[in-house]
Amino acid sequence: MSLDLDTVDLICGCLDGVSALLSCSLTCHAFREIAARRLLRLRPIILLDERSIRSFFAFLTASPESRSVHVRSLALEVTDIEENHRTEVSGLVVTILRHCSCLESLRIPHGERTFSCLSHPLLVETIANLSQLQALSVEEWSGYTEQILLLTRAPLKTLRVSLRSIWTKGTHYMPSERLDEMIGRFSPTLQVLDIRKRVVRFQTGGVQYPAIRSVHLYGIEGPPSIDALAHMFPYLCDTLDLGDVDDALVDATAEQLRVRRLNKELQASGVRWQKLGVVVGDPLTLYMLGLMCPVERLMINSFCTHLKTGLATILCDTPPTHLKLTILLGHGVSVFEDLFPPEVVPRLTHLVLVVLYDNFGGDDRIDDFTMSSIQWPAFLDMLIDSIKHLRLTHFRLVVYYDIDVADDPATRLIPYSKTFIRNMRSHEPRSLAAALMDAVPSLRYVFLTFGGQFETMVDGPEEHGTVYSTAVVRGRWMQSSGWEPESEAGSGVQRQERQSVKRLAEDKVEMVLGDEKLGLSERDQRTLELHQQWSAEETAPWEPAT
Repeated sequence: MSLDLDTVDLICGCLDGVSALLSCSLTCHAFREIAARRLLRLRPIILLDERSIRSFFAFLTASPESRSVHVRSLALEVTDIEENHRTEVSGLVVTILRHCSCLESLRIPHGERTFSCLSHPLLVETIANLSQLQALSVEEWSGYTEQILLLTRAPLKTLRVSLRSIWTKGTHYMPSERLDEMIGRFSPTLQVLDIRKRVVRFQTGGVQYPAIRSVHLYGIEGPPSIDALAHMFPYLCDTLDLGDVDDALVDATAEQLRVRRLNKELQASGVRWQKLGVVVGDPLTLYMLGLMCPVERLMINSFCTHLKTGLATILCDTPPTHLKLTILLGHGVSVFEDLFPPEVVPRLTHLVLVVLYDNFGGDDRIDDFTMSSIQWPAFLDMLIDSIKHLRLTHFRLVVYYDIDVADDPATRLIPYSKTFIRNMRSHEPRSLAAALMDAVPSLRYVFLTFGGQFETMVDGPEEHGTVYSTAVVRGRWMQSSGWEPESEAGSGVQRQERQSVKRLAEDKVEMVLGDEKLGLSERDQRTLELHQQWSAEETAPWEPAT
């Protein structure tokens, strides 16, 4: 029995997995070509270097009419091309882009490093002429960013862009009216806006972006204004990432209160969003913004003891179902006292706590004795006591230390607790998971991640009679586990004896973390350096000299 090619195409169209499509492509020549087209539609093409560019160019041009129109997503991740090959290779990239007339997503994550390797005079124009483009990402600094934004006419739905290179008249920040000049033409279609590497000063008025559902900011210059934000993004409903607070407002208590009152009055008069799926920000920005709309998932960065009153106010304003709270432990374990007000209890079911312990000394409020006397058992007792009144079903705990032990007279390093780190590294995850489930009987899942690193200096090679020191990481480690009650019948009721727990398989851990929205903020991921590749020397067991 033989099948016509249209039927074969329909069969391949039902296959979503890459492995299934690859197996299908081995069946016969007709299946191979149809499966290749399907893969081109499903998977992003990543061009890393000269070899991958030449290989994909050869593949594409072997059958340009039947292959190029199926390419949907392309990433230019090139950072190094031999000098004498750059003209030729960049010409191949221009040809690839011209052939891929149905390209919907283009990502250039390394910005100027990529453009310096692919210096073809028509590259920017070719990118701007991609008429079907829906998602554009230039996440790092590039001198071509402004030109690309001004020339692009495609109806973009997603824009991730570093604004660092965009010229502004005498300001370090990006005025919102200048931002409108760059991206205002995309206002009818733009749904996701992600601004990198530059803060924005928002002003009431200007272009509105009615299609935007998610906005990610690097930070806000000046106080946050619900009036300006709600005007610019009137139908925001998915994600509001506010970035970092303006440093000038950190100790301006009277100004914080004034801004909060004004934002509250405006929202009471109707200047507000209906609801938000995810809100990300630091405690001061969230306190000043004073959101009154329902928030499903609240992600709070950089919380410490002296911000406790503001945190309680934020949680009372918009009690979430999902909360991610990053705690700076340098002020001591008292940060956990009365951490969660009673108002959060009825709604909060999913809690992620990220606890960071470092000795860099950037906060004058940190006391050397408190920092150096923190003990692991007291830390766990205070943490468990802070959540035992909650009705959590899912709890994730991440504890991470970053200790600088370099002997540098120019840097003030706070003494740290060696026993805290030693006990943390030798802790037993199973017993901690059981203790948490005993304290919070409603828990169905507990996820634990512990890790850390030391930073020190080592002598590099001698140059012209001088030995230069280099900062390095040593003793890097990370350990994760997931747990559930041994007996489902025991979950959610008061137990008479200590709960026994069983460890989850790694694939189930990943599935539950994703399905239950227990992820970390982008800032947390950068702090923990989760996507960094580590060498054997960096991850080998290591102890600082006493």
